[in-house]
Amino acid sequence: MRKLIIILILSLPSMGALAGDIPKILSAGFEAYESGGPKSAIESWIKGSALEGSKDALAQANMFRQIEDYYGKYLGYDLFKSNNLGPKSNLYLITMNYEKGILFAKFFTYKPIDKNDILVNFKFHTETDMVWPSYMVYGQ
Repeated sequence: MRKLIIILILSLPSMGALAGDIPKILSAGFEAYESGGPKSAIESWIKGSALEGSKDALAQANMFRQIEDYYGKYLGYDLFKSNNLGPKSNLYLITMNYEKGILFAKFFTYKPIDKNDILVNFKFHTETDMVWPSYMVYGQ
């Protein structure tokens, strides 16, 4: 019993780390999606970036509505992989879960001097190959 308690205590920090594996700019967007829908998510993700105010970026909200028509309600997300691309840039591969299917997402973030991470680029698709590198899907 004592051994089990020790194992549980030691695993608690790693479980908490999973929740913090994405930057605030991404988690805020997912929270905005849950509470305010697709447009709120996009606006949250592009806040403070060069994409802020972009009509092309905001048009992605329509794509999310089409996904919801097909896959049902958005349920949450899972981080598949994150990759440090240097001291200021990161890549996040994320699955977005819906009632009847999954959406694959790729986010690139950048850390400006003395500021929080901002989103530089993002892409979504129902087909994995259209978003993620093939070796991530099929192996090397």
